[in-house]
Amino acid sequence: MRYDGPLPNLFAEEREVLVEGRLEGAALAATRVMTTHPTEYKEGPPQR
Repeated sequence: MRYDGPLPNLFAEEREVLVEGRLEGAALAATRVMTTHPTEYKEGPPQR
């Protein structure tokens, strides 16, 4: 994969990412890279 833009703040090793782009030969030319949120977030109290 090739990407020349800025990386998301949450970008880190072994983080799942979603990549948009196009194939150019055997390489993916990415136009957008997005990360997932960490799973450490916990559900808050129920809203009334």
